[in-house]
Amino acid sequence: MMKKYEIGLYEKAMRNTLSWSEKLGCAKECGYDYMEMCIDATDEKINRIFMDTAEKKKIMEAVFQAGLPIGSMSVSALTKYALGDPNEDPGMGYMVSRRH
Repeated sequence: MMKKYEIGLYEKAMRNTLSWSEKLGCAKECGYDYMEMCIDATDEKINRIFMDTAEKKKIMEAVFQAGLPIGSMSVSALTKYALGDPNEDPGMGYMVSRRH
């Protein structure tokens, strides 16, 4: 029988010191259907937007190893860095457009 809903675990509900493999494995073991990746206003999380192929591959390998997808993404960094901000502050939209 197909579930009527899925329940995901917000990444920031877990210790930041855990690896993706540990986070995904724990979430799977606890019965969650997916994890939600977070991109908050910290440099570490914002840099996820600019991950290279090796970093993305490492996360995907953890997803396959755990058998639990990353089913959504929270971009709370937008509360600090508004997209479309006309100022040339290092806002999220400005950073993304200037990165490449």
